[in-house]
Amino acid sequence: MSQSLLAFLRLMAVVALTCAATVFAFGQADVSSSTVRGTVTDQQGAAVAGATVTAKNLDQGSTRSDTTNANGEFQILALRPGLYEITVQAQGFANFLVKDAQLTIGQVASYAIKLEVGKVTNEVTVTSSSPLIEIERTQQSNTIETKQIQNLPNIGRSFDSYVYTLPGVSSSTAPRVQGSGRFTFGTSGFSIGGSNGRGNLTTVDGGENEYGSGQLRFALSPEAVQEFQVNRNSFNAEFGFTAGTALNVVTRSGSNDFHGSVYTYFRSDKTSAKERFIPSFISPGTRVYQQQFYPGFTLGGPVVKNKLFFFTNYERQKLDIARFRSYSGNSLTQPNTPQTALLNRLDTSTDAAV
Repeated sequence: MSQSLLAFLRLMAVVALTCAATVFAFGQADVSSSTVRGTVTDQQGAAVAGATVTAKNLDQGSTRSDTTNANGEFQILALRPGLYEITVQAQGFANFLVKDAQLTIGQVASYAIKLEVGKVTNEVTVTSSSPLIEIERTQQSNTIETKQIQNLPNIGRSFDSYVYTLPGVSSSTAPRVQGSGRFTFGTSGFSIGGSNGRGNLTTVDGGENEYGSGQLRFALSPEAVQEFQVNRNSFNAEFGFTAGTALNVVTRSGSNDFHGSVYTYFRSDKTSAKERFIPSFISPGTRVYQQQFYPGFTLGGPVVKNKLFFFTNYERQKLDIARFRSYSGNSLTQPNTPQTALLNRLDTSTDAAV
């Protein structure tokens, strides 16, 4: 192989890898992350070109920047959801600072920034607040935020249980229960707006997490989930190939400070009401033994401050729950001929003493 051909192949490999990385970054821009965009103008409304817009993550210290174009427009992609400070700097203008900008997963935050003429040492500070209407968003969606995950009860310790706090959500497992186990297909377990529970898509940090039937491939502890977005309909193509609902999950990450927790969730028949579906003739006056035990821990922190972080979570699930089982379909448990005759005689007898 000639040197020129080898050099050409190397160049094409570099170009291919660069394009793949670029597509990945833009593909995840509004999926597992947030976007900040907007315009920068002066007090007369004229576009300010060449202004530097910087978004700083207050928990991790990382920064992303962009420069306004000739129309004063800027866009910063692939920002991890969290609390930010957004700074705008331009020659001949006072610095502009947006404090406490809370970015959520899948959000496109839009800002119309007006700069004031002044020294660069001067600073105009505003406190950000979430807009009532996101003009950049086309889909109908809801966001389950960290505060809800940390404070709402979760008996089954499954993160997608919080979906049921939203309007228009119902269980899609009812047909399987009513069918007495005749339906064995997997499902996401919930239906939104009457949709099929098998048509939902769940992504975790931008990666697919379902078997094609909506059923999760792997479970996540709520302690490992930062927040997630529930896209009902009219969402863009990057949110996933699905005819139903797209759940967009982002997991927690470490910060510049070490944080951790140790926890245990416990539930048993001693702390709960008596199971209503356990017939009284099985154990009159007593409770059926049931116990759910979830011990675990979290730990996160910096590997390299402002650059690299880690987070880990472990949770054990120990379940002892009474369930009905049917054995009548097994030939080994069927009554023999004399036993069948006795049962028939008892069924037809009118003698109360029999």
